[in-house]
Formats: sequence, C-alpha cells, structure tokens
Amino acid sequence: MNALEGEALRFGVQQLINQPKSRKVMFLFSDGEVYPGYGDLGSCQKYLRSMIKASEKAGVEVIGFGIKSDHVKHYFPKHVVINNIEDLVTQPLRELENILRKGQTTRGSK
Repeated sequence: MNALEGEALRFGVQQLINQPKSRKVMFLFSDGEVYPGYGDLGSCQKYLRSMIKASEKAGVEVIGFGIKSDHVKHYFPKHVVINNIEDLVTQPLRELENILRKGQTTRGSK
C-alpha cells in the first residue's frame, strides 16, 4: 500500500507537470511520521522516497515542511522544520521568497 504523503505528492506533481510553467515547486506539509494507512510502514517510507525522487526527476522541486516534527529530514533532501506554530504562515512564505528570488531553497532544518 502507499503512504498518504506519497499519494499526496504524486497527485500534486501530476497537477504541476501539466502546467505550462518553466519552474515547478511543491510544498508538502506533514505533522508527523509517514502514515501507512492500510499498508506497512516500511513500504510506505520507501514509496514516499521513490515519489520524491520521481518528482525531482520530472522537474518538480519538492520541499517538505515538518510541523513540530523533524521527520521530514529523513525523507526530503530539501526540508524545513517549523517548531513554532506562529511560524506556520511566515516560514513557508520566506522559503517561497528564497526560491523565487534566489532560485534556491533552504536546505535543512529551521
């Protein structure tokens, strides 16, 4: 079975790759460990990692945001940890600004 996060990523990327834009960026927000739904955790973790790689290969920049959880560092090469809930709006906007202005993302935890 597929992880819900992996399925969310797959769906979002499918929507983005059909857009006529030269640059595509997807933010995925999560508040904890990969949730297996009806599957087992190991296969769900593997599926999420494979979806991240496939997304980047398809030309979509993927940034994982961990909300009060640093688990995103285990899956997303580009990730941000939001520990203060008050930063839930401002931190993603700062990341978006970095991406659009500098062409880069913040790599690692915040």
